[in-house]
Amino acid sequence: MTDLPDLQEFAWVGGHPALDFSNTCEWVDGEVDIEWLGDYNRLAEWLRVGGFLSSGAVLELGKLAAQELDKAAEIYADAVALRDSILAICINHPHDTAALTTINRYVTQARAHQHLGWMNEQFVWTYGQDDLRMPLWLLAAETAELLTSPNFSQVLQCAAEDCSYLFLDTSRTGKRRWCDMATCGNRAKARRYSARKRE
Repeated sequence: MTDLPDLQEFAWVGGHPALDFSNTCEWVDGEVDIEWLGDYNRLAEWLRVGGFLSSGAVLELGKLAAQELDKAAEIYADAVALRDSILAICINHPHDTAALTTINRYVTQARAHQHLGWMNEQFVWTYGQDDLRMPLWLLAAETAELLTSPNFSQVLQCAAEDCSYLFLDTSRTGKRRWCDMATCGNRAKARRYSARKRE
């Protein structure tokens, strides 16, 4: 695909992997403004950039995807459905039963393929790197962790009019408004300042 942004420039401001994943599609006025992914290989590369997959794993998944193009496209579509469901659940909370059904479908698949592995001097849940669905399972497991966490009530949407990002408000006061003060927060302050000067 063309005209997709550089994944190295993605802003990891969500505070949780599932929220960062939801932020890979930016919305303005109900329309997609920026798509960070676009296909299966970009999804795997995004996970590598975020430190969730090794370069070796991405290479192997890329080889599998090249051999099974239709299956890779189907899995990417499933990942987009998961992403849309995360957004719906976080905005509408548990009342969106369709979104919860979608998430449960992928979480069930993920749990069926989990196994314990030793990594970075500790046991962790892992998935076989020889299965194209591994990125989807990884993201589904992170989604389940977010939804069942006591911190889920702290998930907020950026207050900026031109930003759709979700983030976890872990501020001391619990009154954070912006996904990132250095970008959205400063732009909002600049707009307020300009408005006051015009008055």
